[in-house]
Amino acid sequence: MHWRIWVKYFVLVIFAAVEIYAVGGYASASFRILHSLGSAIFVVALLTLPLLLILYVLLRGDISDHSLLMQGKCVVGVVLSQKRVRSGRSSQSEIIYSFPVGPGKPMTGRGIDWTKHYLKDMPVLVFYDSEDFSKHVAYCCTDWIVRLEDGTLLEP
Repeated sequence: MHWRIWVKYFVLVIFAAVEIYAVGGYASASFRILHSLGSAIFVVALLTLPLLLILYVLLRGDISDHSLLMQGKCVVGVVLSQKRVRSGRSSQSEIIYSFPVGPGKPMTGRGIDWTKHYLKDMPVLVFYDSEDFSKHVAYCCTDWIVRLEDGTLLEP
C-alpha cells in the first residue's frame, strides 16, 4: 500500500475512535435523562449511520482498485491528454487514457496521476474487469503498489 492509503486509514481510525467515544457519551446521557434503553440505542444508531456512510464513501474506491489490481486484466494503454488541475493550494495531474479491450474496441478513462510523470502519448498500464469494461484504473492513478511474482515492485 502507498503511504496515502496508510494516512487515510490512520485518519479514519482516529475519526472512528472519536465518534465511538462521542456516541458512548451521548448514549449514556440519553439513558440517564430518559431512563430508556430504547432511546440510548436510537441515539447510537442515529450517530453511527453517518460514520458508516463516511467510511464507505472513503474506502470504496480503494477497495475497487485493489480488486482490479488483483483479479483484473492488465493492458498497455496510452495517455490521450494530461492537464494540471488546481485543488486547493496544490495542483494535481489529471490524465485521460485509452486502452484496448478487444480487437478494435478502445475504451477511455480518466484519473489523477499521483506520480505526475505521465504526459500525452506515453504508455500507461491499465487494469480492467473483463466482464465489465467500465471498471478500470490506470496504475499511476491508484494508491496501491503491485508486487510482481518474483517479488519486485512494479513501478508506475
